[in-house]
Amino acid sequence: MAILLVGCGQLGMQLGTALSAAGQSVVGIKRTPISSPFKMIYADLQRPTAFDALDVTDGVTDGVTDGVTDGVTDGVTDGVTDGVTDGVTDGVTVDAAMQATGDTTIEAIVFTVTPSEYSDAGYQAVYETMLQHTVTFAQQCAARQSARQSVRQSAAPLFVLVSSTRVYGQDNGEWVDEASPTSAHDYRSKWLLFGEDLVQSALPNSVIVRFSGIYGNARNRMLKNVARGTPVQRTPPYWTNRIHENDCVAALVLLLSRARQGHALDSVYLASDDCPAPLHEVYDYIANRLAVKESPVGLSAAAAEMLPEKSAIATTKQVIITAQAIKTMQGKRCCNARLRALGLELMFPSYREGYATGLES
Repeated sequence: MAILLVGCGQLGMQLGTALSAAGQSVVGIKRTPISSPFKMIYADLQRPTAFDALDVTDGVTDGVTDGVTDGVTDGVTDGVTDGVTDGVTDGVTVDAAMQATGDTTIEAIVFTVTPSEYSDAGYQAVYETMLQHTVTFAQQCAARQSARQSVRQSAAPLFVLVSSTRVYGQDNGEWVDEASPTSAHDYRSKWLLFGEDLVQSALPNSVIVRFSGIYGNARNRMLKNVARGTPVQRTPPYWTNRIHENDCVAALVLLLSRARQGHALDSVYLASDDCPAPLHEVYDYIANRLAVKESPVGLSAAAAEMLPEKSAIATTKQVIITAQAIKTMQGKRCCNARLRALGLELMFPSYREGYATGLES
């Protein structure tokens, strides 16, 4: 049985590499060609024909490629922050990829597609169009596999949607977990929640994984911010949450493994490290390791995003009033107890271990 990775940007490539190294049959779907250690097909998920795979003829393997490795980048704010456009081809069928690997049964589908641009339209393209096409394929896949008596486990492949802790709008420093209220407080959270609802309503055998800010490996935006002296909020402290990219991969591998073992999974998991931390504390730690000056006092990045745009409509007085109102934003603290109870072992339980490794390299 094979695992289908829809969207092979930084996280998808790292996951596929880990799974294939462990002997798992993996097929990735991506829009642009890339060197890869596992089978890859290239398609544009915005096209409804991207998953036309039900009438494939034997021996069709065009577009399925071999390769040898690549992967990673930047991003440390709440969100699915691969920062890479992964669309996922056209004219190449998934069945062809399955035949190329010797597998005709899809065990799981992992959706890690990220927007090509950080805008309402960019997120809409991913969560209204691309995700819908993938969900439709998953439903067709379940129907096809249910007719096969040789399939011993659930005919429906496990569908894993990578989401984000951005869906939590809490900003008073409170703790949040999988049961905490969510809110569509901006266009990103609006479309993330739209995608979560779409998956959960259409696919009973599905899991949502809400990652906090992903960092590590080549994701070094935080290091660059500190090095350039980006201002940081100090009073009140602005709580931030993060998870190393390697631990993201470990979390996804764990979920896939537990599902294969027949373990009953919860519908939502929050994936973050053990130690939420005030942003200024993280900045100061990095500044000390880089031997640069501590960042000056300023608004948090999240708060700065809420300032009115500089235009004739947004007067200086409005900007000042808004800035004063959001100075009290304190972020949130993410609890990872559910994933920990499932058996997740973190390589980097806090930002100290994670950034220490990056700074040493």
